[in-house]
Amino acid sequence: MPADLSQVVNTIRAAANIPPQATQFIKNNEGLANIYTFDVKPGVVMVYRYDVELSDKVKNKSLTKGGGDDGKKGLLRDICFELVTHVFENTQGFGSNGKVLFVYDNRKILFTNCRVPALTCEITPDRMSEFCRKFLYNATITFELQPCKGSSHELNLNDIPSALCPAPHIQADHSLRTFFEMLTSQSFINARSHRLVGPGRLFEERVAKRLNDAITAHNGVAKGVRIIVNGDVKPCPALVADVKTCAFFAKGNLGDIARGMVQSAMNRRRNPLRTNDRKAMESFWLDFGHLFKGVSAYLTYAPSRVIVIDSITARLVSEISFEVDGRNIPMMQYFAEKKNVRIEGNMPAVRQHVDRDALYPLQCLEILPFQRVSIDKMQLTDEMAQISSDLLKANAVGPDVRSEMIKDVMRQIGRDGDCAKFMFHFGVKLRGDQNNVQIGQRSLPVIRFGNNQTANPNENDKGSFDIRGPLRYLEPSDVLRSWIVAFPRRVTQDSFNKFIGDIQRMANQRGMKLPQPVFENLEVNAMEQRFAEFSKAKIQFVLYIDERFVKSHAKLKLCERRYTVLTQHVNIEMVSKAGPASVSNVLAKMNMKLFGLNYMPLFDPVTKNKLDIASGQILVLGIDTSRPPRATAFEKFKLSKQGMEGFTSEDPLTVGYCGNYLANPSKFVGDYLYQPCKQDVLDVDYFGERIKWIVSTLKANRKQLPSTIFIIRDGISEGMVPKAVNGEFSRIIETFRSINQGWVPKNLSSLLLISAIQNAFS
Repeated sequence: MPADLSQVVNTIRAAANIPPQATQFIKNNEGLANIYTFDVKPGVVMVYRYDVELSDKVKNKSLTKGGGDDGKKGLLRDICFELVTHVFENTQGFGSNGKVLFVYDNRKILFTNCRVPALTCEITPDRMSEFCRKFLYNATITFELQPCKGSSHELNLNDIPSALCPAPHIQADHSLRTFFEMLTSQSFINARSHRLVGPGRLFEERVAKRLNDAITAHNGVAKGVRIIVNGDVKPCPALVADVKTCAFFAKGNLGDIARGMVQSAMNRRRNPLRTNDRKAMESFWLDFGHLFKGVSAYLTYAPSRVIVIDSITARLVSEISFEVDGRNIPMMQYFAEKKNVRIEGNMPAVRQHVDRDALYPLQCLEILPFQRVSIDKMQLTDEMAQISSDLLKANAVGPDVRSEMIKDVMRQIGRDGDCAKFMFHFGVKLRGDQNNVQIGQRSLPVIRFGNNQTANPNENDKGSFDIRGPLRYLEPSDVLRSWIVAFPRRVTQDSFNKFIGDIQRMANQRGMKLPQPVFENLEVNAMEQRFAEFSKAKIQFVLYIDERFVKSHAKLKLCERRYTVLTQHVNIEMVSKAGPASVSNVLAKMNMKLFGLNYMPLFDPVTKNKLDIASGQILVLGIDTSRPPRATAFEKFKLSKQGMEGFTSEDPLTVGYCGNYLANPSKFVGDYLYQPCKQDVLDVDYFGERIKWIVSTLKANRKQLPSTIFIIRDGISEGMVPKAVNGEFSRIIETFRSINQGWVPKNLSSLLLISAIQNAFS
């Protein structure tokens, strides 16, 4: 490692304007971080990076390029790994006489521990595994191995400065970090005990739990590599890891899965499915279609054909016929004669994404493995909502439990068995102990309520406060004139009367003016019409009480936005057993929604030296972006046809923001807007007008412009940082400076919160 590494790090810190570490703590605590450092053999330890290309020259089709969904990408990874392993074994280690080992991402990137010559060869079907022959339709594949052209071909694992970013506006070389992360996965891939599901995500092949007939749970780890500095220890690579249990679509025949789902629905205790009830079956198949929309499957009679499911037909297979050569042929007869497949007629057929006229029987589709179940599908039915709740419980464990789970995984990687032996051949060892870190603790804030009443923090370090006697909100709301408590027919008013009474009594104690509500039955399918009427009648607030797993929340919030009637959603399960703490939580949220202020923290005076929000001279603006799912290949094709080449999704990017631009500088309010989706970068042409409105509102409220602006930008992936710094932030600064002639903020600072995409889970 270079002797001047510390000087390099200090230079980078200065270029990035990184302030010194915080001081003036009342005490320091020992903490643990789920970060595990690598030890590399001293001296020059070289690895070599190569580009892999696997292609069908006849069809001009590459197996290592292109996107797609989890299913298609996973299939291509499996094929690439099988083919590269075949070449490796049949060329004596890529022509190295068996002296080399490789680390491979199962697509384009391959590292070796010894230099190997460039290599090109053909893999004919007779030399492939049955798996590859089946999915490649007996194609001959050309294998090419070339020294990497886009990044450094030779990497010294002790050359840490090469992995550091010299300045925020410059993209760092991730080759070193990429190698270390891939290295920790390779032995598990070789053993075929785990599966890669995206960069840094490694999941066990073994099913952890069968959640229902269509969905399974698998345990996995998400990991990434960072260059860290801890105390006086010199910078070194470290593995950052987290564990997760995730839901995936069960692999297998879609017809068998559908039959299992029908049988389970018939056997459920509450509202069992009756197969002779056509309306109930239509509803079942509608939910089935929504669940499997966007899922990839291959055709049993032509495995090289992979389709993406678009929808389910309204008619059953027995009711569908085709026109073939001028005559009408029933679908069942067509598949028996043309495809030599016998199919059942009591199920619908599947339409695919690209050609919606093509229909396929469920029995002719095999679901590809390890396709993640998206969050929106977790709310389709009560059963799915329960699965979502169970997954949340499995993942929302205490820090001590999670830490032990991560330790177990790290022992598998760094200390036990084949992985440690494999890494040793590259001169690398993963230390099994966690990073001990110093956590500085400041004085806990005092909480100020109304009537100058304060609450001191308890000394148990649990974040609670010593609150005695009746409290009054700092700014109790007094704007409510008319509000409604709405509920569907399946919820009785008797079941929540006490709760509403408790809300009113506590509101009176805390200074809120809460008139008597109107009670009304309101079903989800009637919300649009009633909210339009509420808006005309100047109803200000609706408290909606429903059962926990009923899908009413999205509709309620849509109506809130569309008709500008404030809403709050609570479930009857909580309401029926609500104690003072639950009542207090609901009321506190109501007060804030109705433009009140519950309390204000009074921070340690040392913080005022840097950022005294109460002075009114500081505008704090928080910005976050939420990106929709990426467009499928077919959706990208449609976007390009419409002249929208740079768009990454058909849906818009959501931009959320909040700031302290009201008269009370301690009050934060916010909103959201939409912009075309182009990566994670903010389109300042859209957001710039909102910035101007925020500053003009602040000026009207405080009769002055701020001297300091502090921007907190969340939701940017690491790869997008240079683009954000070079484009987004410079444009935001220009926007601020153009608002008022002669006004330039004395201080304009930004804090960038990077989303570690490879460490996150869906």
